[in-house]
Amino acid sequence: MDSNLHIRLSEEEPPQALIPNQYMWDFVEYIAFQRVHVSYTYCDEHFAVSFPTIDRAGAQRLLDEWVGCAARS
Repeated sequence: MDSNLHIRLSEEEPPQALIPNQYMWDFVEYIAFQRVHVSYTYCDEHFAVSFPTIDRAGAQRLLDEWVGCAARS
């Protein structure tokens, strides 16, 4: 897994991460267990995950924790 996932940030939009499609269901399951409100947008090579209720640091922390969990399993 690419452990170099980062949050994109703009002034007008909530933090957003681009997740490769091959990890989509693993990430969706992880986020569901975390009980974090997100919205998804599917694209050809990735899907975009927006985090409307948490800040950039919180979203990055969730990504880092997910990558750590995936690496251990």
